[in-house]
Amino acid sequence: MRFPVWQTAVDVLDFLWRERKLLVRHGTLPFLVSMSAFVIAKGFGIDMDRPQRDDIPHLLLVLLVQLIIFLPMTVTWYRLSVLGEAEGERPIFALGRLEGRFLLWQVLLGLLVGAGASVAIVPIAILYVVADAMGLGAQALVICAVLGVGVVIGAFLAIARLSLVLVQAALGGPVHFKESWRLTKGIGWRIVSALGLIGLAILTFNLLFSLTAFIVGGIGAAASGSELENVLVYFRMVGRSASGVLSGAAVATLMSFIYRTVLTQAAPAEGAGTL
Repeated sequence: MRFPVWQTAVDVLDFLWRERKLLVRHGTLPFLVSMSAFVIAKGFGIDMDRPQRDDIPHLLLVLLVQLIIFLPMTVTWYRLSVLGEAEGERPIFALGRLEGRFLLWQVLLGLLVGAGASVAIVPIAILYVVADAMGLGAQALVICAVLGVGVVIGAFLAIARLSLVLVQAALGGPVHFKESWRLTKGIGWRIVSALGLIGLAILTFNLLFSLTAFIVGGIGAAASGSELENVLVYFRMVGRSASGVLSGAAVATLMSFIYRTVLTQAAPAEGAGTL
């Protein structure tokens, strides 16, 4: 199957730039709510950069708020990337059947990949315990670390190949993991590579923003007589929130483009399941 990694990544970034007005329209509310959640967490004394064990419940609450507030934008962006600009006129915030269905498949995808990774980790843990009991702790640690990295890579590959269910769920049509796996046969590593390129672009954005924040924050701190860290912490909140919006839209665009590509090249499967 033909899937140009570099060109697809370039097309994704080009699409985001062309649809930047719609990105601002649908991303402003998630950005503001996410930013507010970070500010409130800081008000409760939670350090988002170095959270403590007691902060975990609060962090989970922040993540839950972000998950819900990003749902409408994410569904809209999947539909926009596949069906066209008319989908950009969807409500800025709406929690309906499509959003609930999309959330369900997000959870199922996470549970499926998590269960598979757990099954793979158990024998690795047993191997380490047995080897350590035999006095081979150092060697076992290295071997288990390598195997653990393999599990993580395998999990990323599985997510890449199964994530087309999210496109299908957002479009409101039939959804099945088997169909996503079939459609991505032979291009799993290409999808991972494309995700890596998009991640590199987002990382570049974050680095440029951090550099700008450091310069502007330094000037602001010097002018106000404040500690630089007390200023930079708010810039980091802005950066995290903006990066969340940009990352969500970029991944949705990429998976949607991949979905359109594979559909034009793959023959339909017999008996594909539905939700």
